[in-house]
Amino acid sequence: MIRSIRGLRWYILALVALGTVVNYIDRNTLGILAPQLKESLHFTTEQYSYVVGCFQLAYSLMQPVAGYITDFVGLKLGYAGFAMCWGLAAALHATAGSWTSMAAFRGMLGISEAAAMPTGVKVSQAWFPAKERSIATGLFNTGSSVGAMIAPP
Repeated sequence: MIRSIRGLRWYILALVALGTVVNYIDRNTLGILAPQLKESLHFTTEQYSYVVGCFQLAYSLMQPVAGYITDFVGLKLGYAGFAMCWGLAAALHATAGSWTSMAAFRGMLGISEAAAMPTGVKVSQAWFPAKERSIATGLFNTGSSVGAMIAPP
């Protein structure tokens, strides 16, 4: 049981960091599986680049929008909604039958995963005093490195 606000803050930060780990595993898995996917779904290298580009474009354009949505609906609801959407988008990858459907699902993943960084920063700002925000931001952002490290195995 969490006995203090301080403990609750660090617990929430750990959950956000864990979400960031999952986020980066989702991202990096495609690159690891690329050779098998290109063979089984008959992608060319050019088509694979479009799949990757769909994610990057959607992610880049959606980050400020995701931040706005999170500010508008609130941190808890915003993060939970985006996390549910990125889980659905990740699951839909299993149904891809072509590079175009894979590109669409990667775009959906980019749209939904774009909320990870804005909401992580918002958690640091909203739940931590000014003197602890830098370490809080650093800790939640370690999820990106950890996710990238554990995706290959």
